[in-house]
Amino acid sequence: MTETQRLNLTSPSRKLAYRLLPGNAPTVVFLHGLGSDMSGAKAEAIQAFCGKNQRQCLCFDLSGHGESDDTLQQEVISQWLNDIEALLAHINDKHYLLVGSSFGAWLSFLAARRRNHTGIVGIIAIAAAIDASHRLLLKELTPAQRAELKKDHHVQFSIGCLNHQLSPAFFTDAERYLLLNDKNPSFAAPYPTCFLHGLQDPTVPHSLAFEMLCALDSQHPHTMTLIKDGDHRLSDPFSLARLTDCLQRLCKHYDTTH
Repeated sequence: MTETQRLNLTSPSRKLAYRLLPGNAPTVVFLHGLGSDMSGAKAEAIQAFCGKNQRQCLCFDLSGHGESDDTLQQEVISQWLNDIEALLAHINDKHYLLVGSSFGAWLSFLAARRRNHTGIVGIIAIAAAIDASHRLLLKELTPAQRAELKKDHHVQFSIGCLNHQLSPAFFTDAERYLLLNDKNPSFAAPYPTCFLHGLQDPTVPHSLAFEMLCALDSQHPHTMTLIKDGDHRLSDPFSLARLTDCLQRLCKHYDTTH
């Protein structure tokens, strides 16, 4: 495991914890899910792949997660996108392969779009929770919870393995980033993508990831692997092997096109 470093940021002032494994392009960037962090089986599998194949690897904790500053209750998507861009600028590589897990998969597509896809050479979306704020979380609200949000109070959410307290500002901010709606009938992705999803996922239905896959507008290959016994975490050996397959495929595509 590489040593944890910290990047000092301003506006607002905070420190982001990250681990960088030096290697060749593209830099493989792992974006964890809501309430998770850069540790765990998927991050370890990605770092192991990168170490074996001499690829640079960046793992980090978003603000309000893991070893980074702030708390989850304070955070919004705009801040997390700022975190991602700040770290990519700090690493300053030319090409990035984004690997997003759950909420991190949504952030991967948003971060790519924010950069106008510049430097992005592929996305791997694991249990992709696209538009999770409105397509998943808000739909589970009770009348009492909706009333609390209207009073500008934080609300506790529990869906599958997700159990977090979020603010009204989180949902107001998230509305700007919805990808699957009439305003955004398609999503330009000028690079290959791989979706991995478990059919036993109790948190994010695979239909949501499939909807995103169908919205991709590109001449590049976009694939989806469904794992019959896979749950939301997809951290079992078989699922991690499929993740490695995706990494190999997209890195091979990069080597043949750059």
